[in-house]
Amino acid sequence: MRSEDSNVSIDEGRRIAMERFGLSSETRDYNIYRILKLARRAYGAAAVGFSIRVRGGESFIALAGADLREPTFATPMCKTSLDQGQFTLLSDISEWVGDLDCPSLNQLDLRAYIGMPVLSPDKRVIGVMSLFFDRPIENFSEEDRHFLNDYVRLLEDSLIMRGLSIRDPLTQMFNRRYMEQQASIEWRRALRLQVPISVAMIDVDYFKQYNDSAGHSSGDTTLIHLAECIEKHCQRAGDAACRYGGEEFAVILPLTSADQAKNLCERIRREFELLAIPHPARGNEPVTISCGVTTKESASEMEGSSIEKSFQEADEALYGAKDRGRNRVMHFTEFNDYALDDR
Repeated sequence: MRSEDSNVSIDEGRRIAMERFGLSSETRDYNIYRILKLARRAYGAAAVGFSIRVRGGESFIALAGADLREPTFATPMCKTSLDQGQFTLLSDISEWVGDLDCPSLNQLDLRAYIGMPVLSPDKRVIGVMSLFFDRPIENFSEEDRHFLNDYVRLLEDSLIMRGLSIRDPLTQMFNRRYMEQQASIEWRRALRLQVPISVAMIDVDYFKQYNDSAGHSSGDTTLIHLAECIEKHCQRAGDAACRYGGEEFAVILPLTSADQAKNLCERIRREFELLAIPHPARGNEPVTISCGVTTKESASEMEGSSIEKSFQEADEALYGAKDRGRNRVMHFTEFNDYALDDR
């Protein structure tokens, strides 16, 4: 079930980090592996890897020249490059060989290591490209470093382009297309593992009136504030939140029961209301949100259903929350009861 414990496994930590880049932990990213293979061939390395910071340490997300079937912590050499944030050449790594967390690297007769930091657009160190050699490397010329830097830039550009393709330009949340891809993955995982999964739809109340009275610039700012509130509460592996369209947002919550999903949405609703953004068309009362939630607690509930139907149920529950007065959270089971009461 859902837990907020910060002590996550390497597998979960890796998934969380990869999903932030829009990468799947279940499939290889063609562009990243192509760049690593090109660098391995150019420098005659035994293996070339790309590792990133994850909760609990550092982890490989791609490794050319060695097997990476299971999530694994990166090597101490990778950590050195990450911590220093600069080019690293270790001409003798014999003290580490044979005792690495990556079994396939232990099978190689490694002698030397070169690491180059990978940077985000705002120049933060987010990972490292690592070259592992089965021969001594006593000297690495400036020209060699220059060309290695080109491979690192290719890796950075690939991550930037990946980010642009999956993010909403205003809120920087995932866009609807990426969200639907991730939702399908998490639905299949929940069905396979027989664990609960919840979906939530969130909408700003009286947003058209707010836009018309406060102006579109203020409307955009309000959506950004809401996006920040949502993402603050959706930090577990598999959690995915997106701008679904206009003022509507969607959230996928694996390993989350009905009560847990309702409570999470209630925290988002309450936190957003406490921002006290004045609504000019409603007497400067705070701008509020309504939330609709649906949950599949077991495999039997999921059979005959689909992730698309869950989105539809969450949207219907959202309609029920709006119809009951807005500024509230409603679960689909409550909506069914509410709809029956109205008959």
